[in-house]
Amino acid sequence: MPVPKKKMSKSKRDKRKFVWKQAAMKEALKALSVGKIILKSHQEDELKALSLSKMILKQIQEKPEN
Repeated sequence: MPVPKKKMSKSKRDKRKFVWKQAAMKEALKALSVGKIILKSHQEDELKALSLSKMILKQIQEKPEN
């Protein structure tokens, strides 16, 4: 006859919950920092493109027409 499972104590259950929540928090923070890095690089690329387009526009405006 199978032996019924022994109930886990509340303290053990709470410890496990804490460990899992802590691990989930670490993973969430990692994902957040990666997302911030991606956004920052994307913004830098946009700023470079914007400054390049402004520079080209300025050169076109300064160019004398023939």
